[in-house]
Amino acid sequence: MTAGGSFPFTLRREEGAVVVLFGASHYHADSLTALSAALRRAVEMAMEEGGATDVVVDLSGVVLFSSTALRTLRTAHMELETHGARIVAAGGGELVGGVLKFAPFVRHYPDIDQALAALKAERDAGRRGKT
Repeated sequence: MTAGGSFPFTLRREEGAVVVLFGASHYHADSLTALSAALRRAVEMAMEEGGATDVVVDLSGVVLFSSTALRTLRTAHMELETHGARIVAAGGGELVGGVLKFAPFVRHYPDIDQALAALKAERDAGRRGKT
């Protein structure tokens, strides 16, 4: 699914996660409505099949991610957290990483593949621990 107008995003399912890929843009106070809509749809997708799955926010195309955008990410994370899931971030340049370092609630991985691999490893470890 692709949407977003001036602030494009794509949603897709991966094994055990919903991935939100944001297009090249700046996410700050002027784009919070679009960012919130994308995250809201990702949370809905993550909870569609009876349980919650994690959401990976791929920020590799994002140039700027402000502290106000981070608050929007936190709101979505808190909603998922009440259902036993979470948001993790992947990619992003120096400015994005600089903002995410102030977000102890979200783990940040260098790229989408590493984020998905880490989530899979955690799921696998959890299953092994229950048997």
